[in-house]
Amino acid sequence: MQPYLTSAMAAGAGGYLLKNVPVRELLNAVRSPRSGEMVLSQPLAAKLFRAVAETTTTSHGQLDEKDRGLLRFGALGLSNKEIGARLFLSERSVQARFSAIFEKLGVSTRTEAILRAVKEGWLGVDELP
Repeated sequence: MQPYLTSAMAAGAGGYLLKNVPVRELLNAVRSPRSGEMVLSQPLAAKLFRAVAETTTTSHGQLDEKDRGLLRFGALGLSNKEIGARLFLSERSVQARFSAIFEKLGVSTRTEAILRAVKEGWLGVDELP
């Protein structure tokens, strides 16, 4: 995704058009933000949808079996120390791996990560205590 597009959206722009937009589309776009509509050129809209789809589909692909196993232990309520003992890892290593999972999933707590894993079907409800 182009940085100028995301910057404009983050700044609250009511739309974004390319220079070569047809005149009719430009006139409609000028009127649209007044009615609360967002305006985006078709090629940019397609790019935006692809970027969102890629982000959504890669989240699961980024969680490997080790990540899912760690979430299973977390779902059982085990501490980092207990998980480390079972996986022959230091407590700090477990903590670092959880942090990496949080970053991959865009969450900030173990509970959020586990809930997301359940919601996405990566962790079965039968695996919870």
